[in-house]
Amino acid sequence: APFTESIIPHGRIYQSDWRGNPHHPQLQIAELAHELGIEIPEPLDFIVGAQFTVNKKLILKHKKEFYVKLYELANNYKDAPWILERLWLYIFK
Repeated sequence: APFTESIIPHGRIYQSDWRGNPHHPQLQIAELAHELGIEIPEPLDFIVGAQFTVNKKLILKHKKEFYVKLYELANNYKDAPWILERLWLYIFK
């Protein structure tokens, strides 16, 4: 997918494919999303830096086991910060 960006009040929205292109090639975004049971589109929209606020209802839509698994996966994927940066929107949609 070609790089596009647009300016929104919270920052810039960037796009990435399931491999992290064009910014971070070879990310295992689709694999981690699959392990979490999250459906993701391609391209992915994301905000660099992953700084956000989330409504309590959106946090509570996932059970504690989901967050335990997320924590474990984050510690097992070497590129987890860059992968999760692209997944937060879809985790809390």
